[in-house]
Amino acid sequence: MNFSTSRSTIGSLTLATLLICSVLVGAVGGVSAQSSEPVVNTQTHGTVTIDAYNVSWDPIQYENDNGKLVEHPSHVNQSADNPYSYTVTDVELSNFGEFPRKSGEENNSVSALEASEWSTSVSDTTNTALTASDVETAPGVDAVNIATGGSMGAGDTATATFSNFSVTSDENKRYLQVAMDVNQLDSAATVDVRVVDENGDYYVAEINASRTSGEDLIASAQGEGYVFQRQLGNMSLVANGDGTFDNIAKTEIVIAEADADVSVSALNVEKMSAWDLGTEMVDTDGDEKLEERQITEVSSAGDISIHQLNTTGPAFDSAVIHDLSIDFVSDRDDRDSSEIETSFNQTDNRPGYYGTATIYAPTGLPSAYELSYSGVKTTHNQSFLSDRYIEVSYAEGVGDTNPENISSWTDITSSYSSEGTTVTVDDTIQPGQTNYVVVKLQLVESEFNMVKNAFATGGAMMGPGGGGDGLGNLPLIGGALTTLGGLWAYVKGLIPFIGPARGA
Repeated sequence: MNFSTSRSTIGSLTLATLLICSVLVGAVGGVSAQSSEPVVNTQTHGTVTIDAYNVSWDPIQYENDNGKLVEHPSHVNQSADNPYSYTVTDVELSNFGEFPRKSGEENNSVSALEASEWSTSVSDTTNTALTASDVETAPGVDAVNIATGGSMGAGDTATATFSNFSVTSDENKRYLQVAMDVNQLDSAATVDVRVVDENGDYYVAEINASRTSGEDLIASAQGEGYVFQRQLGNMSLVANGDGTFDNIAKTEIVIAEADADVSVSALNVEKMSAWDLGTEMVDTDGDEKLEERQITEVSSAGDISIHQLNTTGPAFDSAVIHDLSIDFVSDRDDRDSSEIETSFNQTDNRPGYYGTATIYAPTGLPSAYELSYSGVKTTHNQSFLSDRYIEVSYAEGVGDTNPENISSWTDITSSYSSEGTTVTVDDTIQPGQTNYVVVKLQLVESEFNMVKNAFATGGAMMGPGGGGDGLGNLPLIGGALTTLGGLWAYVKGLIPFIGPARGA
């Protein structure tokens, strides 16, 4: 046998050997699994407002257009400090109208929220008018409206009086409780809410546009949802009788100096405790940590925001909250498994990667008369390195089309650059449409198996996946062998060195 070889052949073999070793090292070590455990999960989030929400329901439920109680495909966003928001004067609550209580409450037709129970008087009958009328501050929320007629001037007063009750014991332990909307408040006007005893002495809380603070201040501007609750004994007594407070005889709303209009949806001077409106999470001491604070009063108009609905008091157990807003998140755990489609395929055509994963996830939201939305968008946390993302796209308004058959996608793959960032996928969502996001990934074996197992556990529909045994299906080795084959062919002079096709 002739064992001689040319220097060029030896050089080529040496080069080939070095290349082969380099490819083996590069293929095994060049694409490594991430140390964290990333999750492929697209989220649609924002705020949903439910027109009429019964506190006894589970969050997040609502009545659909057929009047059936259904689940919203989402859950409460617990990363929000205070995800529930509502206006107190929009709460339909029997307890707000039960004053005064009688010995046989079932036969008690008297309520301070009935306009017919109020009498009115004015200081100047030629220029001043005052009315008490039945209104609603929200659908089904009874209230009494006290309003002047538009001609109040300096020195004028108008008084509405409710006196169909009496409290003859523990007077100073009782609370003045009132919830109201301030519909009009002229700059010079004041509105007193007074609790008056049989001799004319009284405790008072005030609405006054000229004030900004004070323990007896209900409000200083027009707006909805004001609440005042104070124990009478902790307020300052106005001595207008014998100077002692005995036997509560009446409640007065006194408008003075200019025009005002208020709608009272809750009033009580009998209770010895306050209504609990919910607990908020707030930094109360400046230590940058959140503490719980129970809300009993509202001195700024509009919604209050609370951490949990079950932190409201027992009076709310059967309440209906109108226009309850809830910060929500909708992800794959909230969706029917039949809506999610996945495909996992092992491949030798992507050197360094074990296989590909394709996930189709729905992102649409239901529409209904009872629902409205704000701040809605679909986001995706980039939980993998950017090289893993083959494609991320979204489609809107696809109807009943199977996601694999959707032809019009908007590609946003270029937005994926840094692991750990949150990418906005779609911020033009229209409720009632069927929308989808597709995420296509190339993964090493540990990632491939983790994602596949996660979706199998979640119950998503699994499409056909690649399989097979042998060395080529071990992590990374298959890609290395493919590349080695190309190198060997190159050495033999049969084909040029090429990499895998992108579409594999």
